[in-house]
Amino acid sequence: MFTKWFQANIDHPSANHLTYEEFPRFGVWNKKDKEWKPRQQRMCVGRLNFAHPNSGERYYLRMMLTKIRGAKCYEDVRTVNSVVYPTYKAACIALGLLDDDNEWGAALTEASTWASGSQLRNLFCSMLMFSEVTNPLELWENHWVDLTDDLQNRVRRLTGDVNLSLRECDLKNLGLVEIENILNQNGRSLREFSPMPLPSSREAEIVSNRLIREELQYDSTFELQSFQSLHGGLNDDQLKVFNTIVEAYDSRRGGLFFVYGSGGMGKTYLWKSLIAKFRAENKIVLAVASSGIAVLLLPGG
Repeated sequence: MFTKWFQANIDHPSANHLTYEEFPRFGVWNKKDKEWKPRQQRMCVGRLNFAHPNSGERYYLRMMLTKIRGAKCYEDVRTVNSVVYPTYKAACIALGLLDDDNEWGAALTEASTWASGSQLRNLFCSMLMFSEVTNPLELWENHWVDLTDDLQNRVRRLTGDVNLSLRECDLKNLGLVEIENILNQNGRSLREFSPMPLPSSREAEIVSNRLIREELQYDSTFELQSFQSLHGGLNDDQLKVFNTIVEAYDSRRGGLFFVYGSGGMGKTYLWKSLIAKFRAENKIVLAVASSGIAVLLLPGG
């Protein structure tokens, strides 16, 4: 019925002054032929199905259908002043159908003077779930510092590193992880509040794990330069072993590899080449050996 409205606007230009909600004044829906036909008898009042504000784009589409006239395709419904917007929500904002989020921003600003980061995150989630926040991403970007102000100290306690200083991206991700957890407890998710970013649980684990964090702190640029220098010096036998191990990793087959050779045959050189290659790709490499003297020959061993 809805998509046939587009075709009806093409076939009947005289009805282009009507919105989808008003269209039954002009036409009647023929269920058998599945098309709109000009109304011959008494006038009829149209009604749109209800859409909850939390239903996302469906809700904003419904709003646009009460304003846009003579649409002939989906793009027309998202067009305001000759500009085609990527989403119905963006079109609603451009048309002035949605209020700004000043009241929610003011509430977070006021609460930040006395509330903890944990309390602010709960308040933010309540706004998402029970209020009509127009632009949750903008609200998050304006207040993420207050919403995450307790997380750095928490990670310091977990890792035992009192001098730890988290990057902005790490703090934001941890904040999003906490917000997602709160929403999940209420049967909701950040996926419902586009365009809010989704957190990376792997990144959160890395930040809170001192050992993983240390292994990822190698300078990838330096490691790449080391690899390029070392790789060029591999002989044929070393290169065969190198390629076999790299191929096993890339194909996710894995494996155990035994390399035998007398002292001075280039085993350590081969290991250094492999270590530099993977660390240049920000991979974790644990260099171990059966003796303290041997392990000292390996970078980070």
